[in-house]
This record gives sequence, structure tokens and C-alpha cells, in this order.
Amino acid sequence: NLSDVFWEAVRKRQILSLYQGLKTKNIQSFISQFVYFYGYSYFKRLYLEKSGAKSIGTKANLLVAAAAGACTVIVTQPLDTASSRMQTSAFGKSKGLRA
Repeated sequence: NLSDVFWEAVRKRQILSLYQGLKTKNIQSFISQFVYFYGYSYFKRLYLEKSGAKSIGTKANLLVAAAAGACTVIVTQPLDTASSRMQTSAFGKSKGLRA
């Protein structure tokens, strides 16, 4: 239960432990946003070049976004896993990304 975790951290005076993994999560978020934007721009440009169209329709836009999203997950999954492990380790016991 979320409130149990919060009150356990308060009781043990380890409130900062609720933020363990925050640095890794921020890095993962930044990389994820960057990869998605770059992938979306790349796939959109590729679609427009191949189709000869001047703009992209709704169906093509959804396909381009799905391709960019798939690439993003492939690239960022290791960081997401590391971040989750750091966040769920015992209070104050996280050894960081390298471990």
C-alpha cells in the first residue's frame, strides 16, 4: 500500500529514500523523450519522402508515432529496468545504476 510505504519511511526517518532512483528516472525520461522525438521526426520525414505527399494524414501519423514509440521502448527499456530496481530496493540500500 502506498500510504504504508510513506509512513514507514517517515517512521524510520528515511524520507529521502522515497526519492532513490530519481536521478536515473530523470535521465531515462530525458532519453525517452529525445529518442521518441528524433524517431518520430525521422519516420515522418521518411514517409513524406517515400510517398511524395506534402503532409501526413491521420492514419500515417499514427503509424509513424507507433514506430517511434517502439524504437523508444527498445532503447530505454534497460534504463527503465534499472530505475525501477533502484526505486524498489530497500530503504537507503540502493547501490546506484552501476550496481
